[in-house]
Amino acid sequence: MPKIVDKDAMRVRIMEAAMQCYASQGFHAAKMSDIAKVAGLAKGTLYLYFKSKDQLTTALVKWIFQGIEQQIMPQRAVGTLDGYMAQIKMALDVTEETRIETRMFFEVLGPSFGSDEVVAEVAGFFERIGAQNAQQLDYLIQTGEVRSDIDSKATGRSIAALIDGMVTHRAMFGLGDERYRAMMKTTLEMICRGLKS
Repeated sequence: MPKIVDKDAMRVRIMEAAMQCYASQGFHAAKMSDIAKVAGLAKGTLYLYFKSKDQLTTALVKWIFQGIEQQIMPQRAVGTLDGYMAQIKMALDVTEETRIETRMFFEVLGPSFGSDEVVAEVAGFFERIGAQNAQQLDYLIQTGEVRSDIDSKATGRSIAALIDGMVTHRAMFGLGDERYRAMMKTTLEMICRGLKS
C-alpha cells in the first residue's frame, strides 16, 4: 500500500530545511541537494514540490509573511481611535524573538529580493496590511473618531510602512528596550495626533 503523504506538511518541512541551509551556508551557496539532505528527502522528491530554488524561496517568503500577517492583523475591527492605536502598539511591540527572526530574515533572505516573485510577495503583504488599515480608518472616519480629511488608503499604507520601518530598525541596529520604547511612544503620539478629529 502506498504511503500517504501530507503535502502541506512536506512543503513546510522543505521550507524549514531551506531556511536552515540559507542560515548556515548563505542564500547563494545553498543548493537544492543540500536542502533535500536537511529535509531527509531524495533530491528528486524535493523537485516534486518545488521546481527550482527560486520557486522554493518565493514559497518560503510567502509562508513567513503569512505567519507575520496572522500575528499582526487584528481579528476584529475596533470602534475607537484608542482601540486602533492599541493595535498599532501591539504591532510595534516586538519580542526579542521577533527581533532576532527579523534580523535573520534579512541576513538570510535578503539576496532573494533580487527576484521579482519575492518582491511581489512582500509587496502584496504590505498592500494587504495597508488595505486593512484603510478599512479600519474609513470606519473610524464614519464614526467621527478620525478626521475626515485624511486619505485613508495613503495613510493606511504609510502606517504599515512605518511599523515595518520601526520593527526593522530595532532588529538591524539592536536598539535596547528603553530607547525603543521611547521611540515607540513618540511614534504612537505622532500617529494619534495626526488622526484625531
